[in-house]
Amino acid sequence: MSIYSISSIFASLLNIVVCSISIYSRKTKSHYALAGITFLISIWTLFPFLTSLSHNPQIQLQITQFIYFAAAQVPFSFLFLTLSILHPQKFEKKGALLICFIIGIVFSFLSFNKSFIEGIGENGGARFVLPGPLYPGFVAYFGIICGIAFYELIREYSQSSGLKRNQIKYFFAGFIFAYIGGGIHFITAYSQQEPFPHDFLVALFALILGYAILRFKLMEFDLLIRWGLAYGVVAVISGAFFFLVIYSTSGLFKSGIPGLPYWIGCFALLMVYDPLKRKIIYFVDQYVFQSPDFRAILEDISRILRSSEKVETLADQMTQKIKEIWKVDHAGVVLWDATSSQFKPYPRETFEKIGVQGEDVNLFHSDFLIRTLESERRLFHYGIVLDDEVDMYGTRSSAGERATFNKILRTMKKLGAAACVPITIGEQLMGFIVLGPKKSGALYNREDKKFLSHVGKLISEQINHLIYSPHNKPATA
Repeated sequence: MSIYSISSIFASLLNIVVCSISIYSRKTKSHYALAGITFLISIWTLFPFLTSLSHNPQIQLQITQFIYFAAAQVPFSFLFLTLSILHPQKFEKKGALLICFIIGIVFSFLSFNKSFIEGIGENGGARFVLPGPLYPGFVAYFGIICGIAFYELIREYSQSSGLKRNQIKYFFAGFIFAYIGGGIHFITAYSQQEPFPHDFLVALFALILGYAILRFKLMEFDLLIRWGLAYGVVAVISGAFFFLVIYSTSGLFKSGIPGLPYWIGCFALLMVYDPLKRKIIYFVDQYVFQSPDFRAILEDISRILRSSEKVETLADQMTQKIKEIWKVDHAGVVLWDATSSQFKPYPRETFEKIGVQGEDVNLFHSDFLIRTLESERRLFHYGIVLDDEVDMYGTRSSAGERATFNKILRTMKKLGAAACVPITIGEQLMGFIVLGPKKSGALYNREDKKFLSHVGKLISEQINHLIYSPHNKPATA
């Protein structure tokens, strides 16, 4: 098997992995679009491998025709994916997409015509198509449509900032490698020489997308990938340990009980599997995904809650602990003050540092963030309001609803909040925990939200105790 076939299989498998994650993640237009294009690319990259399985020119041509039947839809899929990510609600280029789709369908059926691909060539292990007179039309179509998609990415990148800017950057970087790989494929069809296996560039495209998903939550697959990565590492290390035990003991028991090294390997694996799994999952969570150690957190939070005798003391201590746990520069607690009928932030100096002082930071019941936390938090997982989710809902809603979400974002920006965790007593909102953006730039994932909701309940219970304790009459009572 040549290096070209190996790179072909490798690139195809990586794209199938990304496709599978897309299918089993959230069912949105962007996810389906990413699944579609990575599936089509995985078929296209199999060209060198599949055509090497037969030496019959007719069979090679038929395989290539079926591959190009799928490949003809790659430009449309790329443009559709780009627009669905950049503009999830408003598809301003529906007409262009329709034309692009129709042209792609035409080329799909033209792939079975001899005027499109005349045959398959080989040079030094590299396989390439022998283009017919219609083939340049497909090359031009590919270049123009992909060029439009890249233009849209560049234009949006220049107007964006923060996390979205990073997402676009990695999305662009990944697809530019795939685009270059496609360009080499076309050039080889005419030069009949391939300098190196271009499918390695397509594999790099899938790896960059995978990194972006892990690091910047490009398509919100992080938790699914976390489980796959953690248990994948567990399986690999467990297997390596098992065979190491067998290898090291097989020489000692050559004349003993048949199969004894395998029994020893199984017993040893059973002894170490559980602690090994815990260590690996802990390592993946702590060092790869930079998630907090939840068991240690619970112990610290319980200690803080037991030692707090005033609401203000509780707020100060919890703020420091939250900043340490979630690795944020800014955190605090906003609590209801019955004497002024306002929600006030604690510690005060924390919020003054981000540029809001005095009355400006106090919130009334009429504030849209307060109303959302009090009666509309069911819209968010575990009732926790995240700025990126509010922004997402805003882009997918009508003009009137979008104005409401913008007001929520305005209050969160005033508080420096990336996440707001409600603190309730029964159905009554007593306040909320404020967390700023993570220093790493990562978003709050579902596991973070689940644990934060638990922390919010623990704080609610303690605040309830402090408020109604006969020995404590804080200002928030």
